[in-house]
Amino acid sequence: MKLRRLFAGLAAGALAVSAMAISAFAADKDLTTTGTSVTMDDSGIRINLWNPWGGDDTHAVTDIKEIEGATAIAITVKASDVAALGGYKLWINASNFLESDSSKDNYNANFVNYWESEGAAGENTHAVSSVADVTADGEYTVTLTLDEGVTWALGDNNFVMIGSNIDAAAWKALDADEGNGNPATLDIVKVTVTTPDAPAADPEPAPSNDPAPTTGAAAGLALAGIAVAGAALVATKRK
Repeated sequence: MKLRRLFAGLAAGALAVSAMAISAFAADKDLTTTGTSVTMDDSGIRINLWNPWGGDDTHAVTDIKEIEGATAIAITVKASDVAALGGYKLWINASNFLESDSSKDNYNANFVNYWESEGAAGENTHAVSSVADVTADGEYTVTLTLDEGVTWALGDNNFVMIGSNIDAAAWKALDADEGNGNPATLDIVKVTVTTPDAPAADPEPAPSNDPAPTTGAAAGLALAGIAVAGAALVATKRK
């Protein structure tokens, strides 16, 4: 009985070591930000994370290619002088424009085309945004989450922005009065991209005149040794 328990314990330990060699990790990474500019348009106030049709002042990260493979994009902004604007809401809009002639009938499986307001669900958008209710000065995070099984594929153009329901006239008034102590600001301070779990690669073995087996190989040899030892124990017991 004691021998059986010893054998079971050794086997479990070897399996645990083997599992460590193929462990998985969640890949979250922060993108390098460049600063951003608030853009006023017919629909109100927005912040461009990346506008493929604009200049450098419409790019709040250094490289949009870093969002390839993302399942979620989280953007943190810092808001000031919120009370003067009466509070507002923020959300994310985005599209990877995989095919310039795509219609809603032939969207690619990874075609992200989310233009809904205030986080509403949309048909064939393949994503949905959270909404930040900005009520006081501080930092707020909004997240664009892609549908299950969808990852961001770099397309012909990749557009990501934070939309808002800020009244454009009120913002312009504060902006014009900035020199009198009314510096309404809305700045991107952090961008985090989440990609699917990926298997962790075994570390390369250190150079040696008599190199030891890698973790995975060692686990395999350990299991083989245990199996041989077990077989020998069984054979001995039968004699």
